[in-house]
Amino acid sequence: MTSTKNIRIGDFCETGSGSTPSRDQMARYYDGGTIPWVKSGELRESIITSTDEHITKAALKETSVKLVPANALLVAMYGATVGRLGILGMPATTNQAVCHIVPDPSKADVKYLFRALETKVGEMLPTAVRDDDEDAKRFDALLLNTQLALLRSEPALARLQTKVQQLANSLLELSNVPSVREHLLLIEAVAGDEWWQDVTLPMLEQARRKLRSLIKLIEKSSRKVVYTDFEDAIGETAEVDLPLVASAVDFDRFRAKAKVFLRAHEDRLALHKLRRNQPLTAADLQELEALLHEAGGTDGDIERARTLHASLPVFVRSLVGLDREAAMAAFANLIAAGTASASQLQFVEEIVQHLTEHGAMPAARLYESPFTDIHAQGPDGVFDGSKVEQLFRALQGLELQQAAA
Repeated sequence: MTSTKNIRIGDFCETGSGSTPSRDQMARYYDGGTIPWVKSGELRESIITSTDEHITKAALKETSVKLVPANALLVAMYGATVGRLGILGMPATTNQAVCHIVPDPSKADVKYLFRALETKVGEMLPTAVRDDDEDAKRFDALLLNTQLALLRSEPALARLQTKVQQLANSLLELSNVPSVREHLLLIEAVAGDEWWQDVTLPMLEQARRKLRSLIKLIEKSSRKVVYTDFEDAIGETAEVDLPLVASAVDFDRFRAKAKVFLRAHEDRLALHKLRRNQPLTAADLQELEALLHEAGGTDGDIERARTLHASLPVFVRSLVGLDREAAMAAFANLIAAGTASASQLQFVEEIVQHLTEHGAMPAARLYESPFTDIHAQGPDGVFDGSKVEQLFRALQGLELQQAAA
């Protein structure tokens, strides 16, 4: 019988945590910085290749922050994201809520260590923050391995790609499910080969985040059909015309086609201005309408878009989303003081991600997941009253600016 023994991580790994350079020294420690600075809210069981904030060389030299090498394992130690993991795809620094683990490559592989810790983290967390979706966690593992294979240019990438595509094709068979239909364009892309030709780590991360909660639906769809013996009497039949249903289906098809077309032509001036929240001229409005015609829309489709939305620019932005920098600018004052907590920064990041995907967001959405995953009371549990009002005004300002265009 082979004997085994337990050893401490510290026996074969270097561990530590980072810090937050003083926000009172923004000009010296943050402005113009080029050194990535990872916060706990950015750990999402994936490879980290970019960060929201950077610090300067002066901050690295004068504060207790540490430069952590690429391929290190990161663990969120506390806060709303406690227990979340990540692997550095580049040298970076971290804040004090993140523990870095640098394994001795001669004694442990970071991928194995990631898996080992992932199975143990749940045992150390309160039930309220555990993720019990086993299908989602298996998908996380598959995408992490895919990211690592891409990063290391490993032959295994082709095999992993096939597995991901098989799952995406299974999801396509569930396109009538609303939660699947919401991400149908992404699913179709992942299922095809073209998306993989120039795939990047951020693209894989987006696919993981968007699709992980859908994987459990695949198993349910394969359950055996249950038949019954009930009999029913059928009377006389008559053909019923449902023009509204057909019209809705046609418009949904137009919306899907227009979304793909417009996102491929974001360099057009009117779209460029719309995505950056800049005022539109009469010529810009004409160009937006012309673009919808180019996307295959009829006069009826465009008129219906106007009817269903506050204006044509509102409809178009719902397809192309808001530019990330423009979205961040709308909430700059909310976190400009430099005293924002990790939960507040994560909350704003979730808003920005929604805006870049959908173009706008009603304030009521702040009281649903993923915002209530950060705090059960939504914004009221993360910000004080005055900042909640400021948050609402920022969202409303985006909607009014669209309607006014």
